[in-house]
Amino acid sequence: MLSDANIEATVLAHASIINEARIRNSERWPNLKLNVGAFSEEGLTGWEAQVSHMIGWLREHAAWMDEQMAPVPSLSPPNGDAGTEVTLSVDRPGATIYYTLDGSDPRAADGGYSPTALVYSDPFLVGENVTVNARAVEPGSDFPWSAMATGQYATIVVPADAGNLRVTEINYHPDDPTQEELALVPGADDNSFEFFELLNTSNQTVDLTGVRFTDGIEFDFSTGAVGVLAPGEAVVVVENHLAFNARYGAGRNVAGEYSGRLSNSGEEIAIVGADDSVILSFEYDDSNSWPDDADGDGAALQVIDYFANPADPNNWRESDLTGGTPGAATLLIDGDYDRDGVVTRDDYDAWIQRFGETVDGPGAVPGAGADGNRNGVADAADFTVWRDHLGDVAPPLDYQPPPAVAAVAAATAPASAAVERSADPVSVAHYTSVAHTASNAVSEAAIEDVISAAPTASSNELLLLGDQPNRRLDGGDEKEHGPTRSSRTAWPQEGLEENRPDSTLAEEWDEAFASL
Repeated sequence: MLSDANIEATVLAHASIINEARIRNSERWPNLKLNVGAFSEEGLTGWEAQVSHMIGWLREHAAWMDEQMAPVPSLSPPNGDAGTEVTLSVDRPGATIYYTLDGSDPRAADGGYSPTALVYSDPFLVGENVTVNARAVEPGSDFPWSAMATGQYATIVVPADAGNLRVTEINYHPDDPTQEELALVPGADDNSFEFFELLNTSNQTVDLTGVRFTDGIEFDFSTGAVGVLAPGEAVVVVENHLAFNARYGAGRNVAGEYSGRLSNSGEEIAIVGADDSVILSFEYDDSNSWPDDADGDGAALQVIDYFANPADPNNWRESDLTGGTPGAATLLIDGDYDRDGVVTRDDYDAWIQRFGETVDGPGAVPGAGADGNRNGVADAADFTVWRDHLGDVAPPLDYQPPPAVAAVAAATAPASAAVERSADPVSVAHYTSVAHTASNAVSEAAIEDVISAAPTASSNELLLLGDQPNRRLDGGDEKEHGPTRSSRTAWPQEGLEENRPDSTLAEEWDEAFASL
């Protein structure tokens, strides 16, 4: 709470609220003297110097408060795997360290010792799913307890690599600073608000030690403020931390400031791991089909498919919110094959169009496209993933989805309280449609590889609509089928009559789908 960073962010936040009023106040009382003192940064004058003085004064007094208390213990290593040996230490002769292994506070609510607290004497091994909380105690002091140190030893930590660390958002040409931002960060320009966001796309904790940018900008996570990423956790590196906080607020997961600047006209970006293996290497651009509004018009670049090639301009879109959403990226939800944050019938269309595709090419990893189960190919099992997550929504961490997304989710969610989740495989019957064009027709050869033959369609059967009418590929007789709409499922089939006008069948199809 009283860290230097929080003190600075709190003062700047309050200063921004009264910035406009203080201008009017100065005009009304031109002889009013500002309280500029010894704690101001050298070279500042006027309002900026007053704000700087307040920050410096509070930091100085917070440091004095820290000196009255026992120092915070150190945990080595601060995080790790189950089975790690943990060493506790404190830089104060005569202080005793108390710790717990169940996530509770060693200090009781009344200021005494918690009944679960242990006295530290020697290094100890931690088991699985352990949170170590430690405080130092200095008997006889007016403030005997230190602040608490915490270590997590609950998951296996793996090195960052191309399979678990992906780029998710870039703000390479931000908006110009506002007058309020300039009041907080004098001398800032548009480049001061740049950021680059990465996401742990795995289900394991990722170690960022040794991860560094080698092209475009320079930053080494070994010296940054963020050493590990939990599953689904995002981290940003910024051009100017003070400017970043002025625009986006404090509290986001910022690893630190990088050297250099992101080119407004595009450039090569490269990131390598601790073993020098390439994690990311791609070039963004401000032309050649790259989103226009990200080039100085307020939007940030946001990736569409985390697992696809980041060098593909079609894999990026402009952010809905001005300035983007740094630190708010989330893992993609299962079945969201068009990457719009909600699982709908459109994702089934995307699966149909990509059926049989293998995940390969520069920068692509399993999970790209419609590979819902991440086995490297879009196949029948990925339909099950879509079916089991129909209606799911994945909002970003710190803001609500746009109303249109929420409305689509509500409109397409099943009528029942929840869709039954199941790993049961689906059988595939291939029906064709005169409305299905050659450009998105499903490969018959690919489908034949996964078909479970059935003489008639059943409620647990997936119906694929192809480009030639009135043929089945499951070995059954040719038959007329339901609605002639491309890329749509007719599952379940019950209740749909045949040999009816397409418009009527379409209505019956929609009613059948709504009953899922």
